[in-house]
Amino acid sequence: MRDTSVFSARFWIPIALTSLISSSSPPAQTFPRWFRTRKVVCSSHDFHKTPPKAELVSRMVAMQQAGADLPKLAVMPQSRADVLELLAATAEMTDHHPETPVITMSMGALGAVSRLCGEAFGSAMTFANPGTASAPGQVGLDVVNAVLDSLRLS
Repeated sequence: MRDTSVFSARFWIPIALTSLISSSSPPAQTFPRWFRTRKVVCSSHDFHKTPPKAELVSRMVAMQQAGADLPKLAVMPQSRADVLELLAATAEMTDHHPETPVITMSMGALGAVSRLCGEAFGSAMTFANPGTASAPGQVGLDVVNAVLDSLRLS
């Protein structure tokens, strides 16, 4: 799946990205040369659960090694501990691989907090909606901006 019209909701700045959803963990091969004309976001989604921290970090490392400029994880928490698992994986990845920015989030109402505090743990981007949510747990743009401005992390 390709999406070349991704934008940064925080600053509304158009950016050129190619988004891939990896159907295998880790990705089966490196990305084709033609992807190199844009930054590559490789996504791994788990719509049913949150894997253990070690697996989450392993997925991000595999995407990085396959050539992703921005590995992205989206997982479904079943408990508050699952949200913490994702945030811990984010922190570990960014501490051990600071050269590669990552995007991480827990989905659904339970995971919404990860979309607001992810930057504190190393997530380089969040997604917000200016009206209707396009993903489970996605938070309104006005709320995201207010929280990020309050935290003053960037």
